[in-house]
Amino acid sequence: TISLENTLKKAFEFLLEIDWIDAGGVYLLDEKKQKLKLIYSIGLSENYIRKIKVFSVKEAPAMAVLRGKSRYIKKIEFLEPIKMVMEKEDLTFAATIPLIYKRQVIGSINLGSRSMEDISWQDQKIIESIAARLANLIMLIKTREQLISANIELHRSLRNLESQNQLLIQKSRLES
Repeated sequence: TISLENTLKKAFEFLLEIDWIDAGGVYLLDEKKQKLKLIYSIGLSENYIRKIKVFSVKEAPAMAVLRGKSRYIKKIEFLEPIKMVMEKEDLTFAATIPLIYKRQVIGSINLGSRSMEDISWQDQKIIESIAARLANLIMLIKTREQLISANIELHRSLRNLESQNQLLIQKSRLES
């Protein structure tokens, strides 16, 4: 019964224990609006969050995520639309790992460092493994939420049918 926000909070509690991770966030793809939206972040300033909260799928950061490849980016390689914002945040390294569920990109986990400029391939594999599990967990939570919503709607429809059935029974009695 854990919510998506609580799940992400717990995941980032663990991630922040990794010595090079100082900040991060999770973006999810809104296919209807064609946007990548930040749904959780930690260790980032409000000003930074305002500037990076939403990306159109046509913007470079979103396009990079939608390619489905992990990116490990040094300060000099930061993408231009957000380069200055990242530098103001004192980030020296960023990792963007797509969240992939059933071969579809559903979002990304982004991690930042203020002390490192690169990470080992072992750390890369660990982060990618965490991202894969997080994608599965996010979809599990979303599916559960959809089932709960459908169950509520089903109960509402059932109550409606029961009341209509009672009205039909009363009408039938009156007619006879």
